[in-house]
Amino acid sequence: MPKASDLTPETRFVGLFVGQSGSGKTVAAASFPSPIHINDFDGRIRGLLGAPWIDRSKITYDYFPPKSDGLIPELNKKLEVFSIQARTGQLDVKTHITDSITNECYAFICQAISMTHGTDKDRKGKWIGPVSMAGPEDYGLESQAASDYMAFIKSIPIPNIIVSAHLIDKFGKPLDFQGREMTYAESIVVGEKLSIRDKIGVNIQTHFDHIFKFERETINGCDKYYVTFKGGIARTSYSGLPEGRWDITGKSFYEEMQNLLKKEVLSVAS
Repeated sequence: MPKASDLTPETRFVGLFVGQSGSGKTVAAASFPSPIHINDFDGRIRGLLGAPWIDRSKITYDYFPPKSDGLIPELNKKLEVFSIQARTGQLDVKTHITDSITNECYAFICQAISMTHGTDKDRKGKWIGPVSMAGPEDYGLESQAASDYMAFIKSIPIPNIIVSAHLIDKFGKPLDFQGREMTYAESIVVGEKLSIRDKIGVNIQTHFDHIFKFERETINGCDKYYVTFKGGIARTSYSGLPEGRWDITGKSFYEEMQNLLKKEVLSVAS
């Protein structure tokens, strides 16, 4: 039986990388140890071309279009192969990336609608003009498929499991001086949330030891990239990672993170 005292930062990394589109999530994930495999639901893997420090020859990927017939059986088949290969010592993958859970959930909805709504000639469920609208059963499949996918991915003995997700603003009512919601006031931005349905967004976060927030800012015509390890939606089980935003522009994110963790180890040892 494993002991918690034997756990180290190198034991296994299970992380959720969040941020707006173009914030550097994919490049950061692809800096982890190779060989790397990416389940690409966003269709934006070419973003790696802007990061010369990434060795693309050691990265493989599968692209899953959002309206792909047989998506869930295809995903299950590929993951089952990964699982068998990993358990028999045949899988040479050190990092598995899902990019992103946002568009993966959209693909699950599209898959559900194709099964529950029939065709334009044989309509079932709710339609508005030529567009079939998602209903309770479709959202139920999305939720179950997302949970099953996360459980399956984490069950495969791969050292690094990374999932990306897009962020959007979270709206709510302002608070009065006593901390109570001002019910009739205009809604304001009160934070951020994952760009997926709230229930799935909350449940998905429970799977991760680390949630890192990535941001991009354009300063004097140059793009700068930052990561937040702690605060707001971001959190980590690594004590050695700093508070506030950390500049990772033009750097290998994995190497930068490891350097920060080594500094913590050296500090404790001294």
